Amino acid sequence: MVTETTGRPRVGISSCLLGEMVRWDGGHRLDRYLTDILGRFVDFVSVCPEVECGFPIPREPFHLEGDPAKPRLIKSKAGEDHTLRMERWAHDRVRELEKEGLCGFIFKSGSPSCGMETVNVRNEQGMPEKQGTGIFARIFMEHFPRIPVEEDGRLHDVLIRENFTERILSSTTAQSVQSLLHHAVHAAGVMTPRNDSAFFWNLESEIWNLKKRRLDYNDEARLNDMMRTAAFFFFTGFVLAGTVLSAAAGAAGDKVDNTMKTIEQGDGQAIATFAGGCFWCMEPPFDKLDGVISTTSGYTGGHESDPTYKEVSAGGTGHTEAVQILYDPGKITYAELLETFWRQINPTTPDRQFVDVGSQYRAAIFYHDEEQKRLAEESKNRMALSGRFDGPIVTEIVPAGKFWPAEEYHQDYYKKNPIRYKYYRWGSGRDQYLKSIWGDETGK
Repeated sequence: MVTETTGRPRVGISSCLLGEMVRWDGGHRLDRYLTDILGRFVDFVSVCPEVECGFPIPREPFHLEGDPAKPRLIKSKAGEDHTLRMERWAHDRVRELEKEGLCGFIFKSGSPSCGMETVNVRNEQGMPEKQGTGIFARIFMEHFPRIPVEEDGRLHDVLIRENFTERILSSTTAQSVQSLLHHAVHAAGVMTPRNDSAFFWNLESEIWNLKKRRLDYNDEARLNDMMRTAAFFFFTGFVLAGTVLSAAAGAAGDKVDNTMKTIEQGDGQAIATFAGGCFWCMEPPFDKLDGVISTTSGYTGGHESDPTYKEVSAGGTGHTEAVQILYDPGKITYAELLETFWRQINPTTPDRQFVDVGSQYRAAIFYHDEEQKRLAEESKNRMALSGRFDGPIVTEIVPAGKFWPAEEYHQDYYKKNPIRYKYYRWGSGRDQYLKSIWGDETGK
């Protein structure tokens, strides 16, 4: 049966990753990233080879053995060979999937039916070797050699996620991408707690500008490329929680010059350093304040020297994303900066801010002198007593250490990439949370 069309990309997926109780033991392998994030923007086409092939739930587990290039599917206890049964079903199923218009498939890693690579295959001595591909996955990839495929585990790597997402979208036509953009903007209005008409009008206006620029293109290939690029910016920025696009700059593993932007403190000026999750979102509210001279995104609080975004986002440096604020104390006080800071974060979550999880996204106040420390502690106590929050305030107040400015493409990101920034920010859940706590006082 063909899945109902919604205009969104259709992606095949192993049923257990959606939480369906189809595993051999009656369980599932629900992947929250796939269902809660990616699932907002694609239509999944669920496939479970074992169940669709007629095997019960629960059932005796299977394994692969023999030639890794074309292994046999064997019941692990009974020793029965079900290779032909699975292959016949798989060939029929891929022909049915032709009608679905799939633009990608996500397989369950390690599965004797769905594993894309490094699936255990038992050799002649009965020892497992990670050299095989699941039977259905092999037949699917042979039948659809141009459709992008990935495994669930690999999609937790931000660079692989970016590549997979780009390949999904690049397999569509310019017309279908334009439809996706239009649909996604209006679908987002349904998903959000309230329809912020000004927000979506801005998005529609920017997308309309893309459409108008399309009329200036005579070369169809360049037109397709432009529309695919626009869709990629939308899809990755909103769905992949912001980290994907930025991680691409460090994909080659090379060190990036972190000294492009320096913070020079002049006479009568002071510095404040705050961490509040994604530093893209922490610059705008401070840039708006009279008396703030500049904001700089960067990394601090860790043990590695000259860290890159790729290293920090991987979580092994001890650093957190932060902003350093150069300001004029004669125009704005540190206490006023603190008031703005609290209105940008969720102070009750350790090692997390909204969609971004890990110590590299922990919220913190890094004080530069004892007066800043005193004011920070007083403001934290006021927040704890305010009754606004459901849990205790866990935001750290720690001495400021070395601050490493982030790569240049992160600086003023919201100005350089307004569409991607807006999609990411809304999709992260930050604004929805802040609205529920502070109403119109966020100053975002």
